[in-house]
Amino acid sequence: MKQDIIHFVATCDTCQCNKHEHSAPAGLLQPLPIPDTAWQHISMDFIEGLLLSNKKSVILVVVDRFTKYIHFIALSYPFTALSVAKESLHHIFKIHGLPSSIVSDRDKKFINHFWQELFKSLVTISSLIWLHTTLSGLSSPHHYFCGLCSRVSSREDHLLQLLKDDLAKDRDRMKYFADKHMSDRSFVTVLQKIGFVAYKLKLPIGSRIHPVFHVSQLKKKIGVHKTITPSLPLVDTSGSFIVTPLAVLASRVTLRGGATIP
Repeated sequence: MKQDIIHFVATCDTCQCNKHEHSAPAGLLQPLPIPDTAWQHISMDFIEGLLLSNKKSVILVVVDRFTKYIHFIALSYPFTALSVAKESLHHIFKIHGLPSSIVSDRDKKFINHFWQELFKSLVTISSLIWLHTTLSGLSSPHHYFCGLCSRVSSREDHLLQLLKDDLAKDRDRMKYFADKHMSDRSFVTVLQKIGFVAYKLKLPIGSRIHPVFHVSQLKKKIGVHKTITPSLPLVDTSGSFIVTPLAVLASRVTLRGGATIP
């Protein structure tokens, strides 16, 4: 009976959806790859809710993932995707060039229209550069950019390699201590497996949440799906369940002291 109870609780849909797991959070740490050069891979995030200063209460933080150099850009609230794109062009891309990748959270300013506004501005800048190089008599924009670049000495290459080695050590150390409190977990692909610790699920039509979930938010389904009865079973006046059999499969009559007992 004990094993039957354990199996029933383990396969209960309601229990699986509502009971908290008593295990380490799932999903091992997945560090980002170490960049090769400065300002080719950056991260962006907002600091909000600050005291008002010169009519600005928001800071856009842009970090170079290689050198850890940071730009702090003050913004006025409310800000839009267009204003963020313009500030990024003025303070970041104008100085360091266009990065290869940008890491950010799911802030609506980045998801909705940020990239559209950014690339619209980049197309305009590229057109101006092409026009300038054409009027200057240069054969192509490639020569224009090469004229601005300087050769990197062997000493600088050595310093860059030392920096990459230190970043690799810090990354491995961070992953080692973080994974001590995590557990590895994987699932078969539902719709799509994204990376190593995220899955894209098939949500009901009309759902207003993002379909990609971290593995720590998912649990393996045990047993078959059972339809939950929306109404409670009937009881009598004493509180006992009223049980109505579906069919009589067999019957037996016992003789005791000359009397028939069903």
